[in-house]
Amino acid sequence: MKTTTRNKARTITQTINAKVLIPKRKDLDYTGMLVQTSKYKRSSMSVRDLGSALEVVVTATDTTALRASLNSLLRDLQVIESVARSVPRPLKPS
Repeated sequence: MKTTTRNKARTITQTINAKVLIPKRKDLDYTGMLVQTSKYKRSSMSVRDLGSALEVVVTATDTTALRASLNSLLRDLQVIESVARSVPRPLKPS
């Protein structure tokens, strides 16, 4: 937590961090479809491919911004996986 002084009053600035590991489906390239780094007014998010999982690090100034960033990520993942399910896979030669 950082403390800054402004007009003889103390302002406390709080930063909330969350690191989430998300298992990947082997047949999808999430990193090609997800934005690697996002910066917003009250939060930032980075996505890193760890092979079998995605590591997502969210930094936010408050819990509302943290929740909004995580909801955005989950929505993107739902779309990616939904589209992948709807696309027919090629048949394996017999």
